[in-house]
Amino acid sequence: MWFIIFGIIFFIEGIIMTVYGVKKKNGMLTYIGIVFAIMTFGVVMIKLTGH
Repeated sequence: MWFIIFGIIFFIEGIIMTVYGVKKKNGMLTYIGIVFAIMTFGVVMIKLTGH
């Protein structure tokens, strides 16, 4: 249960980082935000499916 909550928090963080990066026109921050969000989403999906 905790894992899902942390996953959601990190996913939101990734989205916020991406949006902030786009607004500031900071390519690296945008890239990190996107990667962060995708990785977190992937890990949560793997945990939820039980693999």
